[in-house]
Amino acid sequence: MKRSLKDIKMCHQEHQDIDIKVNDSIRKRSTRNIARVALMGVVILVCSFIRIPVGPVPITLQTFGVLLAGLLLDPAEAFFSVLLHLVMKIVLGGWVVVISPSFGFILAFVVVAPLLSFLTVRTQGKLWPMMIHILLASVLIYAGGLFYMMGILRLYTGEAQSFSHVFTYAVLIFIPGDIAKAALACLIGYRLYPRFSDASAAQRNSEQQRD
Repeated sequence: MKRSLKDIKMCHQEHQDIDIKVNDSIRKRSTRNIARVALMGVVILVCSFIRIPVGPVPITLQTFGVLLAGLLLDPAEAFFSVLLHLVMKIVLGGWVVVISPSFGFILAFVVVAPLLSFLTVRTQGKLWPMMIHILLASVLIYAGGLFYMMGILRLYTGEAQSFSHVFTYAVLIFIPGDIAKAALACLIGYRLYPRFSDASAAQRNSEQQRD
């Protein structure tokens, strides 16, 4: 049986309504993603200004901001938020920032934040895996910062620095403060993850629709 003209028009209208809803959803998601990336990039930058001068690398809250980005954002958002922080650091400080002994930590952030996000999403924000992933992220940050600092100090002084000396100033003196920052990031990340996670949001919407 052939469909009537009215049925065809109704079907066409339904498709148009669906397309409008999909496009609207995509625009809202894109706007939200950009806002989250910008917000977390600024948060990390602000954290970098809170510092205590200690040796060649000051103690700052940058690591806290990076860990939080990895816990709350999806991998792409985490990557771009830390990349935005890196660009803002260079814009504000000039290219001299690149040859700073602490720049290795900033480079490590670009890898660590999306990796931590990926692991957090895979384990659905569960507490114990989150703690282990934060420990792994911290080790990777230390490794990147340590070897970059060794290279820069050798460039400055013209001679190789002992591993133990650089390890003391790049790792050991930061461990107590980093434990506190990691614990705080873990606590906040665990509490807020359900609100930031796309999977959790979709589940809540599904439950609301069933109700």
